[in-house]
Amino acid sequence: MAESATTPPAASPAELLERELEVEALDATLAAVVAGTGRLAVIEGAAGIGKTALLRELRERAYAGGVAVLSARGGELERTFPFGVVRQLFEPIVARASAKDREAAFEGAAALAAPLLGPGPMPASALPDDESAFAVLHGLYWLTVNVAERRPLLLAVDDLHWADVASLRWLAYLAPRLEGIRVLLAGTVRRLETDADPALAGLLTDPATVSVRPPPLTLAAATEIVARRLPGVGTEVAAASHEATGGNPLLLLELLNALVAARPGDDPAGVIVEVRRLAPEVVARRVRLELAKLGPEATRLAEAVAVLGDDVELGHAAALAALDPERAQKAADRLVRAELLGREPLLRFVHPLLRTAVYEEIAPGARDLAHGRAATVLAEAGAAIDRVAAQLVAGPPGGRPDVVET
Repeated sequence: MAESATTPPAASPAELLERELEVEALDATLAAVVAGTGRLAVIEGAAGIGKTALLRELRERAYAGGVAVLSARGGELERTFPFGVVRQLFEPIVARASAKDREAAFEGAAALAAPLLGPGPMPASALPDDESAFAVLHGLYWLTVNVAERRPLLLAVDDLHWADVASLRWLAYLAPRLEGIRVLLAGTVRRLETDADPALAGLLTDPATVSVRPPPLTLAAATEIVARRLPGVGTEVAAASHEATGGNPLLLLELLNALVAARPGDDPAGVIVEVRRLAPEVVARRVRLELAKLGPEATRLAEAVAVLGDDVELGHAAALAALDPERAQKAADRLVRAELLGREPLLRFVHPLLRTAVYEEIAPGARDLAHGRAATVLAEAGAAIDRVAAQLVAGPPGGRPDVVET
């Protein structure tokens, strides 16, 4: 059956540095599935910590071991499309398998899932709120069983936290039924939020779930990676790079790429200066990519928090961003899930570099005007006068007596 697409590229050695224990755990889980015991594995961690690299390595090892692989990825802007992740997973069977293999896959109760995966419009019975949706979940389960009868199967889902609700419901339906079928359900997810969908929370908190949590890189690992990319620059550069990125593998690799492009020379002191100059730019690029995925309302709220400073009340940020309370709360939730803002009751960026990156993306003129509006918002809300004054100082000069007095 042609359910496996092209072989994915293997993770680079740098991406898997200090990930031996995590790879070993995933390897053991895959071996158990090949031996006939279904498993659920979840790779948890912050953005850029290496979750996708580990999932990619798992996929590569599955391919090498003759395991069928079906892959999907959740998307922030696609969460409203029912069964979007499910459709990604089973698309190879529908689009690329032979007629004989398709017939075998949809044999028996699996036929209940056929209308969902067909080329036509989504049937009403597939919608998650419909009473007959159970039949679709049941059909998808038997479709999985049928596919796994030929050979062991890996269902790999990147960014589970952005999967649509209907797909999460099916994954939660499948998870407790894995015993006895040769299926490994593996996914990556950012840290679980208190308002996470119950289906996702159930997957992560199930006692049978194999949880893999890659930590930040140590200074020793950062030193090894820096030595590979910039031979001879010394341990001081590695220490500065490690500090600037917090041991985040993705940010470290992007910083080193920027350093190589900048050609800073061999003098360690000069390279360290470049590290400190380039680190905010690298972070800013990542922040831009994250905000582009989260949408304009999340961007406006993030900019409002950047203007207002640390420990911002949601109502103040909402007023400055011109968002009603409900939309502001949803935008804040998205920013927390993306790990740009912290989880405290008051809003603040999880790292000063993130605030700097968002703040400096605002055009200087717009930034001045935003500080002026922020002063008005805070004053009308009865905020402490020193917070109002700080915004006035950062805003455009106007020579107004009331501003001077404040």
